Amino acid sequence: MKYVLVTGGVVSGLGKGVTASSIGLILQACGLRVTSIKIDPYLNTDAGTMSPFEHGEVFVLDDGGEVDLDLGNYERFLDIKLTRDNNITTGKIYQSVIDKERKGDYLGKTVQVVPHITDAIQAWIERVAMIPVDGMEGPADVCVIELGGTIGDIESMPFIEALGQFSYRVGNGNFCLIHVSLVPVLNVVGEQKTKPTQHSVRGLRSLGMTPNILACRSTTELDENVKAKLSQFCHVPAENIINLYDVSNIWHVPLLLKDQKAHEAILKVLNLSGIIGEPALGEWTSMAELCDRLHEPVRIAMIGKYTGLSDSYLSVLKVDLDLGNYERFLDIKLTRDNNITTGKIYQSVIDKERKGDYLGKTVQVVPHITDAIQAWIERVAMIPVDGMEGPADVCVIELGGTIGDIESMPFIEALGQFSYRVGNGNFCLIHVSLVPVLNVVGEQKTKPTQHSVRGLRSLGMTPNILACRSTTELDENVKAKLSQFCHVPAENIINLYDVSNIWHVPLLLKDQKAHEAILKVLNLSGIIGEPALGEWTSMAELCDRLHEPVRIAMIGKYTGLSDSYLSVLKALLHASVACRRKLIIDWVLSSDLEDVTAKENLNAYKESWNLLKGADGVLVPGGFGDRGVQGKIVAAKYARENGIPFLGICLGMQIAVIEFTRSVLGLQDANSTEFDPKTLNPCVIFVPEGSKTHMGGTMRLGSRRTYFQVKDCITAKLYGNKSFIDERHRHRYEVNPDMVAQLEDAGLSFVGKDESGQRMEIVELHNHPYYVGVQFHPEFKSRPGKPSTFFLGLIAAACGQLDAVLKKGVAKASAMSNGTSSIKSHQYGNADKTSKWSRGVIYSNGNGVHC
Repeated sequence: MKYVLVTGGVVSGLGKGVTASSIGLILQACGLRVTSIKIDPYLNTDAGTMSPFEHGEVFVLDDGGEVDLDLGNYERFLDIKLTRDNNITTGKIYQSVIDKERKGDYLGKTVQVVPHITDAIQAWIERVAMIPVDGMEGPADVCVIELGGTIGDIESMPFIEALGQFSYRVGNGNFCLIHVSLVPVLNVVGEQKTKPTQHSVRGLRSLGMTPNILACRSTTELDENVKAKLSQFCHVPAENIINLYDVSNIWHVPLLLKDQKAHEAILKVLNLSGIIGEPALGEWTSMAELCDRLHEPVRIAMIGKYTGLSDSYLSVLKVDLDLGNYERFLDIKLTRDNNITTGKIYQSVIDKERKGDYLGKTVQVVPHITDAIQAWIERVAMIPVDGMEGPADVCVIELGGTIGDIESMPFIEALGQFSYRVGNGNFCLIHVSLVPVLNVVGEQKTKPTQHSVRGLRSLGMTPNILACRSTTELDENVKAKLSQFCHVPAENIINLYDVSNIWHVPLLLKDQKAHEAILKVLNLSGIIGEPALGEWTSMAELCDRLHEPVRIAMIGKYTGLSDSYLSVLKALLHASVACRRKLIIDWVLSSDLEDVTAKENLNAYKESWNLLKGADGVLVPGGFGDRGVQGKIVAAKYARENGIPFLGICLGMQIAVIEFTRSVLGLQDANSTEFDPKTLNPCVIFVPEGSKTHMGGTMRLGSRRTYFQVKDCITAKLYGNKSFIDERHRHRYEVNPDMVAQLEDAGLSFVGKDESGQRMEIVELHNHPYYVGVQFHPEFKSRPGKPSTFFLGLIAAACGQLDAVLKKGVAKASAMSNGTSSIKSHQYGNADKTSKWSRGVIYSNGNGVHC
């Protein structure tokens, strides 16, 4: 007898029953006889006394067995007749063991989960697997076993132990473990997330079982890089990762398995390769396709009391960019030390060890690494970041990654020690988790959060507050369930559901009294006032009401992931709102603008050029490497020759210089030495202080001063004719000062330079609405209501407001450096603090871009 075990991870309701049925069908189609067993780890003896609201339909078998609805799927898919014993429950197993104990069958021994319960489970499986279910004589060839629930559930532990022992007993080649898991996509990010499956597999392995095959549920097909990542972290061959994405009807699931060679993977594990033929699913395929082609309706009125859950009638009938957010939201200036990394900590400890600071002791993660983490936190927390004297009152620490990651273990241990050291009333732990909704079920699932909190507690930390991410507002019963299983008061469960722009998130926290929960934990209740968020509320609400668009073509090489240009997007948004326009970003992959793409992919070439030509403004952001450079050059040329507002940042400025040198000066081989080290006309060169052997931290980095050289240039006017500005840099290459004279004679004006006068910082093109390049990154200092001047100029020019903005900039130069007025807001509801956002400004998230 061969056994195939199907387990589930992350959440319940993934469709393990349909998966198990489909696996049985495809093996049956290969010529094997198949039987099925469903294990339900609940204490009920059977499903007969369970409410349909609780567990869905009660399916009735020939022998009168009242069983789980999945057995109905097995019978329908495989055309077999099962018995009540094909549904194993915790209640049945414990009842049988207790009955034997009462009869004295254990000869006075202490009856325990191991070995008595686990032995009973294995014996039941072996007995039932031998019962014919297909009308033929003799046992089946394969028994498909579905373990209900989710890996990590307390109820399923005896079954996991029993099945682990069972797989060892029957041996390799007779047992195949298929783990069904979820690869969700968060609406905000739009990226397929592998962490839930990674943690689920890690949990399974921690219980002594390793999957042979992964069946990954997802809304759309898995990207190949996602499969590769799952293979790497879950230790499962890529060809054994099966993608069960959403299909039009469940009849397509066996076809997905067949198309992805699932049968070959299973047969290989079961040592049946070459013995069993290909699955014959011709009729099944026809039925699945026919189901999709039905259009003429017949309408049936379903009259029932359980209509709220369709399963009730199933048989009748899915530096980290975060520091930028900190600075933008809080209008503070952080340092590199505010971003702690494993690399920094280990380097600091290694440096101390090399100097002999540990006096010859064996240096270990505990206490040396953990002590270093705590010392770093305490040191950095005391550094003022808001322009005021003295340390802040509260330090907010974000631990990146996901609880359970190997990399975060030292930090978890350090923070556990740290919380104990500072004591109750000085430390508040807020755990952010996900409450997903599967499309098929339509129910908010708490299991991911339960398991996440259990994992956190197993590491010695218990959350004071839960912040639950969800697409919609949490039901009250879901909050109650989370409170019960996660040991967190219901009033400390905060729901961060999807909102139109992230400015609404602080308002969600306020509306749900999150500040009261935090202040209570920190022993500050009654001392601190209510949060004064009047201006913030106005901006969040106004942000949703922008309709007149401004369209910006973003020319880059990382357009597949918008987070690659997150600060640029924020700065564009801040500027668009200041001009009262809805921002629309047209992502243009720079390489698609190149002539070679016209030959290889004409549609992509045409589409990219149409986006460029339809834009109100063009932006070429920073970047490294030569891929797509020619596309950026032709985009800069198009903007220059056609009077389209243009902003080039860092590499974007260098691109503008290269293009001008080639097109206007006629030096066709002009290039950056980054892209062509042997060019005879290097208009962009390596910075003198850079290192070509060490990449990390060796660029020209941080805030540097730029002096305006021309008083009445556009950018100087935007700054109210200030003499200098301070902006943040990150580059290894710069404009060749030896070519500046030629370029300026031809009409390209370097209006901003560093203190030496040798390093070009800002370039403008005269007789053009707005053609600006900057060597620095102005996006890093843009704030809501205080947009970066250079981005404001781009957007203003793109929507015909540049003249008005220039006049406004001059008029307000004495008020604030970026041409915006100062208003008053309140800290803690009583202490005055100068805020940097303008009155009446509207903020928009544009085309899916967040404030």
